[in-house]
Amino acid sequence: MTRRILAIMFLGLVLPSVSLADQDDYDVSNTVSGLRGEVNSALDAIQSNNSGSSAPASTKSFQWWVDTSDSNNPRLKVRNKDDDGWIDAGTLSEETLDVFSDKARLNALFNSYRIADNAGSGPLKMFDGVVDAFENENGVDTLLSRAGYDSTGDDYSSSSNDWTTDPVYSSSGVYSPGPYSVANAFDESRDGSNNPISQWASDGSLADPWVSVDFGEPRDIRKAVMYWSYTGRKAGNIQYSDDSSNWSTAQTFDNSSYTANAAEEVTWDDSKGAHRYWRVEITEYVGSTAISLTEFDLMEDGGTDMARTMSLSASSIGSPTGTYQVSGAADDDFNTQWGAVDGTGPEWVQVDLQLARKITMARLYWSYTGLKAGDIQYSDNGSSWTNATSFSDSNYVGQTWMEISFGDVGGHRYWRVNITGYAGSAIITLKEMELLEAGKDLSLVSNTTTAQFEPDKIRLLVFEKDDGVITLNTDLKGWVSCDDGGNWTQVTLVSKGQFSIDPGSSSDGNLFTGVASPTCGAGDDDLKWKVTSANDELIEIHGVAMEWD
Repeated sequence: MTRRILAIMFLGLVLPSVSLADQDDYDVSNTVSGLRGEVNSALDAIQSNNSGSSAPASTKSFQWWVDTSDSNNPRLKVRNKDDDGWIDAGTLSEETLDVFSDKARLNALFNSYRIADNAGSGPLKMFDGVVDAFENENGVDTLLSRAGYDSTGDDYSSSSNDWTTDPVYSSSGVYSPGPYSVANAFDESRDGSNNPISQWASDGSLADPWVSVDFGEPRDIRKAVMYWSYTGRKAGNIQYSDDSSNWSTAQTFDNSSYTANAAEEVTWDDSKGAHRYWRVEITEYVGSTAISLTEFDLMEDGGTDMARTMSLSASSIGSPTGTYQVSGAADDDFNTQWGAVDGTGPEWVQVDLQLARKITMARLYWSYTGLKAGDIQYSDNGSSWTNATSFSDSNYVGQTWMEISFGDVGGHRYWRVNITGYAGSAIITLKEMELLEAGKDLSLVSNTTTAQFEPDKIRLLVFEKDDGVITLNTDLKGWVSCDDGGNWTQVTLVSKGQFSIDPGSSSDGNLFTGVASPTCGAGDDDLKWKVTSANDELIEIHGVAMEWD
């Protein structure tokens, strides 16, 4: 009886009150006087996820901590397995709490980090040429922009165009013997009287010979101009294709009294749409045994010949000239190179793209290790130059890509690399130069994720930054697919506030999210997401995540 009374009396003791703390070492005292306060303090730390402007003094593996060092952008962090660092799980600002309020959405966010970890041949860069694409597991922000170069085979792919690479030409066959390469039909090589300096000639044994152009991207061609080498009837079809196998006719032509070396113009009023492949198919030819075509021009509505090759020039050509031709700087061949007369600079290599291009990245592949410095410049007349950006790398490692990104400076016909600093050899040598355009219609596509069931709904999260003038769901669209990209369903995106692009800075991006209900049949569990941009808007994608149920 006495023991029971003592127990009741003990429970009735009033323990001293102790102030609570948002962080705690979870080491509860073995004394009655400190028990209540220390237990409550530990519970408060658990409830607040150890919130504080600095990390808890005592840590354990997988412990949570809300970093409040930036009061406008608290960040949720978790201790790693080895208890020697923190993993940044993302922002907890008021605008985005609704998005990251449950475990599934946090998992989706972590999944978006994986994109950066598997960037394949090289992470894409933001406009400063330094920061990589997407955010990594340590919370270091990264970026994919419309200037991103092509990267496939891992968690994402993107599209852009290197405009130092010419269109690809092909033909039904080439006449032999003789220098009658198909490229001769696109080199603008005629004298003042339009007499051919070079020409393509067909294999005379083939019926309905043709010459085709692969532009690398769809083109809305409205006009074809041909210069034939001989007088006599010329008839055929101007055709287009999206796969180079199935051809449709845009316009037929038949000139029974064609005069040699005159311009044969074929036009059509109604657009046939934009298509990647275009060709001339010759069905009737009078004048010689083998069909010979001096020039083949394909023009969009503005009248610029889209099939014409770009031209390169340089400040000087090193000796021996056969080794250091300027063409070696843009032939997709690391075994050739352009070399200047010396290694002191300034020297330059420039390209005439034939029409204005909105370049936002240059990639340079130098032969030797050492300082590489200079400017990326543009011009509208080939003589007056303006800097798009400058670059300098004193630790460049030879025979690797140097990537130089910059903001939108508009479309210009002439671009060049002006080299002001160079170390590594007696003469400046450049193996390869690429100029990447900010594509009008970027398409960022994930690789396949196989779900454990056919989803009814798929939710998409897009972390994005723009110049503030885009129209959501028009200039920027989100898509999901449950049949491995066979069919796409557009997600109607809505704004869910902003996120911090760089923790500790005032630079903010947009968080867009939406849900779609694609029609997923039996076995449709191969999921993909896609983000597209349109209307030539400059859009930066900082991350994409997907979840489903």
